[in-house]
Amino acid sequence: MRGLLILPLALGAYSLPPPSPTPPPLILITPFQASTPSWTSLGCRVDSPSRALTGASQIGGSISVESCETFCAQGGYVYAGVEYGDECYCGNELDNGAGGQAADSDCNMPCSGNSGETCGGSYRLNLYSRTGTPTSPTGWTNLGCRVDSPSRALTGTSQIGGSNSVESCETFCAQGGYVYAGVEYGDECYCGNELDNGAGGQTAESDCNMPCSGNNGETCGGSYRLNLYSRTGTPTSTTSPTATGWTNLGCRVDSSARALTGPMQDVNTNSVESCERFCLSQGYVYAGVEVSFNTSIGESG
Repeated sequence: MRGLLILPLALGAYSLPPPSPTPPPLILITPFQASTPSWTSLGCRVDSPSRALTGASQIGGSISVESCETFCAQGGYVYAGVEYGDECYCGNELDNGAGGQAADSDCNMPCSGNSGETCGGSYRLNLYSRTGTPTSPTGWTNLGCRVDSPSRALTGTSQIGGSNSVESCETFCAQGGYVYAGVEYGDECYCGNELDNGAGGQTAESDCNMPCSGNNGETCGGSYRLNLYSRTGTPTSTTSPTATGWTNLGCRVDSSARALTGPMQDVNTNSVESCERFCLSQGYVYAGVEVSFNTSIGESG
């Protein structure tokens, strides 16, 4: 009979590897929303003791970007600004020469109601707008930067000096019944129903580079440069592309012998409408404007 071989198991001579540690739970971090969806961040702005936003305000307590935006929206304001950690300001324009762009690093104080947000700094404002940077009230169209002259493109009423902004100029011109409004040289506002004196031609947008005296977040033209706005787009006459009963036949080639051989007016304040009226009064069916100041007519009916 065979013998049985018994191998004693030495406990502790061999051990199984320890179980792997339980992995930590996965945490998803949602990026912070700096502003509610209907508001646009306009960056860090310079404030002053007289305040850029002079509407309603909340000072102290629990302030956050969202609570300030909600507060200002309830008051009907388009601007909301948070400052010095626990201050909320509202307004419809930037006043008192304040509101210019500052370095983002100048706005470095956490909000008292949400330390994950930034609420401005000392005379530094995190600024938000419900409509972006407003350039023109409803009903007005931005026609860009235009060339002005000493005799003026817009010869209606005007306001010179004081607190000027795009909105205040448009309101002033609308109250006078004008279709054009133009801001120039920071503190000048001009109104008119047509572009006169050979001025008003398009120029580079960079030529209009002066901040408005009443809202330095906006541009109010430059030296003989006009930021031009219209209530109806770009009219070439006071009410329509040509006066009633006339049809625009486009740009035509003339010669020294003249395409239109009727009477001519050589005037300093020529316009499409005045030329059409002159030709109509003489019984002609064609009217042509040329070289800014000349009007020629032909073919009486």
